[in-house]
Amino acid sequence: MTFDGNLETLDYLKMSLAMNGFSDHVKVVEALVSNVTNVQFDGWNVKSNSGASASPGYVTTRSVKLDDVVREPVLYAKIDVEGWEPAVFASARKLFQREPPLYLFFEMTYYLEKWKHEYLEVFMMLTAAGYKCESSVLQKIFDMPTTKEAFDAMLKGYSFACDPTKINFCQDEFSCVLSSAS
Repeated sequence: MTFDGNLETLDYLKMSLAMNGFSDHVKVVEALVSNVTNVQFDGWNVKSNSGASASPGYVTTRSVKLDDVVREPVLYAKIDVEGWEPAVFASARKLFQREPPLYLFFEMTYYLEKWKHEYLEVFMMLTAAGYKCESSVLQKIFDMPTTKEAFDAMLKGYSFACDPTKINFCQDEFSCVLSSAS
């Protein structure tokens, strides 16, 4: 199962599945994943920096909650939605309590002017489910924070990689394994 709420990139996703022989094996859901219904794209994109295609501005897009659509066990989940990861995880609380994916990859994007404590809720949910995660930036398996103080301390550990005079956000990618997968 794969999800995409950006109608401009949906055709590329479908084309890639067809070219690689996966069209009959992967269900494409034309919606974004969130705990908020009917999200409006604001036109955010990286076009001005890289030439990449834009999300259409001010288009309301249908959203789904993972808890409402995922009915089978999940082997691997990838969550990379440019700062909206907490909304995706919030849409999957029951999934992560009931039968969490064995393997998980997700990105954390936080803006330096305001640290997003929503990610703290993500780390707490993953800790409760029994995950161990490795940070690609910190290059280590780490103890996930479960308090605001521990989360703030973790973010300060990124100071070598995030220069607030050059960028206004910071990112890390996490590869996680459920303890029962070993």
